[in-house]
Amino acid sequence: MARVRIPFRDRFTWVAYNVGDEYEGTPERVRTLSEGGFVQDGTNTHADEENATGVHLDAAESNLDALTVSELRALCAELGIAVPSRATKATLIGLLRE
Repeated sequence: MARVRIPFRDRFTWVAYNVGDEYEGTPERVRTLSEGGFVQDGTNTHADEENATGVHLDAAESNLDALTVSELRALCAELGIAVPSRATKATLIGLLRE
């Protein structure tokens, strides 16, 4: 079992996951998502919950290009970043890196 750190939509099931959700997938899929920073594998996620904002951005910093526009918008919303309605993916990534 893994806990979601960055919002994403699973490529295989098309199920959307939000920060804090539990993710149950094959060990290979959990490992792939964990390497990308999208989930934290294991049961000790208490520290991430306490420091959610900093952790999410730090984990996503090198993986922002892998996120969809919807996932980037969700991450901005979670971090309290105002997003223009017609923002492009590049604009969203720029806002998150400021």
